[in-house]
Amino acid sequence: DGDGGCRTQAKSRTYNAYMLLYQQKQQSSGGTEEERGDVAATEANGMVSGGSSSSSGSGTGRLRVPDEILETVWRENIQFLRDKLVFDPAYLAFAKRVCSLHAYFPPSAWPASALGGRDAEIAVEEQGRVVLEVSARILMDTIIHSWGSGEVEAWVELIQALLPEGRCGVERSRWLLDLFVKDVEEKGVVLMRLWLFKGVVANRSPESRASLVLLLLLAARRVALDERTPGWAPGQGVPFCAWQSTSEESGSETSPASSQPSTPRAAHARAPQPMARAKAPPKRPHLMHNCPVGTTTFARFIDRALDLVPELPPHWRHFGEFFQLLALIADFGPQEKAFFLSRRLVARSIDVFLHEDSPFARDHRHRIRMGDKLSSPNFTYMMDLITSLVRSVELERDLERDREGGVEEDVPPPTQLPVVGHLDSTCLGMVRHKLFIKKLLLEGVNPPKTLLLLQHLAWNHHRQSNIILQAACEVVESEEDYNVLFHILRSLLNLQDACQEARTEKFCIFFLRALYNNIQYPEACVRCLELLAEEIAENNTLRQLTLRSMVLQNRRRDMCRWFEACLLRCEAESIRLATEHLAIAIAFPSLRSPSSAQLSPRGNASSSSREQPQGGGGGGTT
Repeated sequence: DGDGGCRTQAKSRTYNAYMLLYQQKQQSSGGTEEERGDVAATEANGMVSGGSSSSSGSGTGRLRVPDEILETVWRENIQFLRDKLVFDPAYLAFAKRVCSLHAYFPPSAWPASALGGRDAEIAVEEQGRVVLEVSARILMDTIIHSWGSGEVEAWVELIQALLPEGRCGVERSRWLLDLFVKDVEEKGVVLMRLWLFKGVVANRSPESRASLVLLLLLAARRVALDERTPGWAPGQGVPFCAWQSTSEESGSETSPASSQPSTPRAAHARAPQPMARAKAPPKRPHLMHNCPVGTTTFARFIDRALDLVPELPPHWRHFGEFFQLLALIADFGPQEKAFFLSRRLVARSIDVFLHEDSPFARDHRHRIRMGDKLSSPNFTYMMDLITSLVRSVELERDLERDREGGVEEDVPPPTQLPVVGHLDSTCLGMVRHKLFIKKLLLEGVNPPKTLLLLQHLAWNHHRQSNIILQAACEVVESEEDYNVLFHILRSLLNLQDACQEARTEKFCIFFLRALYNNIQYPEACVRCLELLAEEIAENNTLRQLTLRSMVLQNRRRDMCRWFEACLLRCEAESIRLATEHLAIAIAFPSLRSPSSAQLSPRGNASSSSREQPQGGGGGGTT
């Protein structure tokens, strides 16, 4: 990425220097050619072994090579040849055939003499665990480490075949999840969640990342279904967790070939690398503290995976699949969503999305700009995750004005999903923040999910509706593609709730102001006038408010002189023509057909206005 990303292995830099030493030799005329060859070989052996024999023609001694240098050279050469063989395609193909033998020749088909007195089922289980461990390590430590993407899908399919249904598959899935989020220590440097990081976050191949996400989804589903809290219901605590102190981390990683737990690791032990540093990360009390401790393998896997969230900004080109993994896991069921809500995942995701504009930017480790002129981060799956979690909670509504009018109950929004928990104040404040909403609309992140989220937030909530409309109208001034933005505005304007009338009033004020500010951009101003004309034909309240703004533009401070500026003082012919169509739509809304939304030549517009009958319902009001 050009950002000085971390290496997956910490190795000290070696400095090698090779020097060729020549010594002048006198030709000896005595002796045969075979004897002279034997003397030369003896002298060469003496030089390599550090001997002190002297040449026949000179009295100088041979140079002695230190033993430690010779040992280092041989050791490095052997390691180089060994690594070359390990990464050789022929060896990987051989290893794959060997691991595939378990599927075609299981121990259950072995003769009794080959089992050595063991039960066939026990032999199958032992061999399956060994093959799973070998396959996983070859995939992550060899193929992914070498950035080879051609064989990833085949190896993932092999590992998926080693995770069958039943108790055997669940235990193997537990081991696999623990291994993906295990920290690896090399020469005093602790690399956090090495396999998950280099396989899903830092991997440059989209196909490889997608294959690994499918593998982790399979393992996580098997484990989550087995570890769910029986009889759990919303409001009965957090599933997969117990309220304990968060200073200690429970659990340990075990190998599928061994049931002995490993030594506990030091929490957040890091060294000075992008993924490893000496000091503990700064505490962010509003996002990460006071969470119930996970007591299951699934909970520990998610918690350790979420530890990578602060490390995502430098890898903005590749972290889309990381949020895809979380979003698909959240869709497993209500218990998984409730667990994510307890982790403040909504606020932590928005913190990454806002990044330098986030209220918690002072605690960020990476102060870089995500995106460039050619590409931008993929926040599609992040929006899927945020929308799914927010729609699964019951938000507090603002109905004070409506209760005065006789409204007694709060009708749930049509976007509401089954309630699984509650959204704490930090997450609620982040998701309702104007900066978050404005950036969503400005960058056009996942428009269908953005619309669902905004409808869910604006339902029966006056203040939040005003924030959303104000942010959307401010985006009009800098938007290039108006189709998506205008579709969102139409949907919010036609939202059938108790705040619809008040929302229409605020929309009229904010949108006319945005229209007036875009008068120097003819294309944007014309599109705004067209949208207003289309909505006026169907919304009588908006028609009356627009007409009032035209008549009272000199009497109210919140009304700008938009009509006079667009119709009389504007130099662009297209704006004046669009304003004329808007005036016709206000005067005769019942006669405006959908086809008239497109601008016609000025002569046709004038003739059509002259042919319209007088005394219509709209004309009487005007």
